[in-house]
Amino acid sequence: MEEAATIRDHLAQYLQCNGMTINQFANRTGLNSGTISRIINHKQSISMGQLERITSGMNLPEDYFFHLYIDECLYYSASSWRRLHPFLLRCAELGRLDCIDQAARYLLDNLSYVPKLFEVAEALYHRGSKSAAALLYELVSESEKYQHSERLALCQYRLLN
Repeated sequence: MEEAATIRDHLAQYLQCNGMTINQFANRTGLNSGTISRIINHKQSISMGQLERITSGMNLPEDYFFHLYIDECLYYSASSWRRLHPFLLRCAELGRLDCIDQAARYLLDNLSYVPKLFEVAEALYHRGSKSAAALLYELVSESEKYQHSERLALCQYRLLN
């Protein structure tokens, strides 16, 4: 059998290997069977909530698909802040700084994401997720190093404290 490359591939392979129907998996996860079908057939993007239910339904560790979710959000579909924002927060909660780093570096290719990533860093800082916040502050600082902005100054201040 071929190695699964996407979350969708893993899901389809799981259903096939376990002899499950989409309806059976839908009952297990609490997701709508139509939603699961659309996800498998590349007709719907996967939200963070759906990812959590799929992962749980497959009895896998909560962060099992995080590295693939970055690809799902950034490469296989149009990047959507509505999907990425909760993902970044969940990565911080689970200590997945590698995923935060990978996603943020990709997002910073588009400067319109700089303020949004700064806001996430601030939220994480105030929640006590200092290492995740520091990572984002460093990346935002790097992208703003020639701007002499207030945001840059605050990033540097947070990194020093």
